[in-house]
Amino acid sequence: MKKLVFAVVLVLLFALVIGCTSQTRTGASTCPSPYDGTYSGTVSGSGESHHMPDVNGNSQPDTPYILTYNLEVTFECYNQVTGDDNQRYWILDVTHAKVSDPFFDCTNGCTPINNHQMNTIGGTSVTILQPGERTENSTLSIAFPDGKSLYVTPLFADPDAKIISADQSYHDWLVSASILGTCDSVDQPCFIENGLCRDCYSGIIGFNQEGFTMTLNRVS
Repeated sequence: MKKLVFAVVLVLLFALVIGCTSQTRTGASTCPSPYDGTYSGTVSGSGESHHMPDVNGNSQPDTPYILTYNLEVTFECYNQVTGDDNQRYWILDVTHAKVSDPFFDCTNGCTPINNHQMNTIGGTSVTILQPGERTENSTLSIAFPDGKSLYVTPLFADPDAKIISADQSYHDWLVSASILGTCDSVDQPCFIENGLCRDCYSGIIGFNQEGFTMTLNRVS
């Protein structure tokens, strides 16, 4: 069981995760990818949330959590790059998303903020190997228009690219680095787990994540 650091720090891992050498987009020479299309499924996490002391300084008990929501994403190839590990990664944009949990303000669908468009760290993008190949360095990072985000690493796609999932082969890294949901706040940590906090003085200050799953099936 590993304690997650503040989510905003973890999201910055996206900029470091594959250390790839970028190429300019050249159309058909690198795109489309095997993943272009729409995937739909569930994201789930479990663990314990830690709370600030109450107004009298009394310690608050940890709160077990199990959270699950539906996620739909549409991928579009952006490029293919070679990482420092000499593996070939597909770089994908997420052109549309829909999330059942109201935390993300995207229950009716929305257009994520793709980092290629914004030229910023911690935006929306996917880095993934060819179907059937594994690496710790594959990621799904989605930045929603209202400042919320989710982050999943590592990823695995089955050989026919019909299923993209959180790779349990790297379980320790998966549960320590993946983020169910966070918001862009410098004043106070904001996690999707905050919804579990009732009558707390300052809310959740951190959490131990023990389980994390994501399974997305191709629907079109």
